[in-house]
Amino acid sequence: MTASRDKSGRPIVVVTGMGVVTSLGSGKADNWAKLTAGESGIRTITRFPIEGLKTTMAGTVDFVPVEPFTSTDLSERLADIATEEAVAESGIGSKGDFPGPLFLAVAPIEVEWPQREELGRAITETDFDYDAILRVSGGGRYTAYHRRFLFGSVADHLAEVFGTKGSPISLSTACASGATAIQLGVEAIRRGETDAALCVATDGSVNPITIRHRRRCGRSRRTATAS
Repeated sequence: MTASRDKSGRPIVVVTGMGVVTSLGSGKADNWAKLTAGESGIRTITRFPIEGLKTTMAGTVDFVPVEPFTSTDLSERLADIATEEAVAESGIGSKGDFPGPLFLAVAPIEVEWPQREELGRAITETDFDYDAILRVSGGGRYTAYHRRFLFGSVADHLAEVFGTKGSPISLSTACASGATAIQLGVEAIRRGETDAALCVATDGSVNPITIRHRRRCGRSRRTATAS
């Protein structure tokens, strides 16, 4: 009979389903085939102009269409694809009715430059200040931007689509974010709070601002996560 607890007396937690989207491709089979063939997903950036940027290569996912493009929308789409594959493989619940909570690792989210520029163009005052931005932002004209660029917007979407239980958790712990999401799921199961957990990590944040920020942090040329 298979033991149900480890040597420390804790309930054994197993992975029952996995899904993946990277710059190599979509799905475990496609990624494994290309990885074992020695292919690289790191390439010259074509998503935006790179003139003047010292970092010109990244592991971008450009085969998943997102229009109009924002990093948050791409992150959401990548999470959709990976989660659907994982839930289908797991045999636990179904899309729309997953019997456990969601723990989502997601990159920091903020209003991106195309949307900031749109706000700026709407300001007619001579003095471009915070009060002017507040006046333009009011009245509900930019409600969609408010909802899109909330830190929890991707998790809220996944919770609705996959029917997870309880409040979805969004987290960001830098390069450890994905591992943190998995550990939160493991601990929730060990504590007896749930029999299953959906642990997802997504990052579509390769854009000019993040490229410059990561270089300042000394990380840009070592960042090879799919985005």
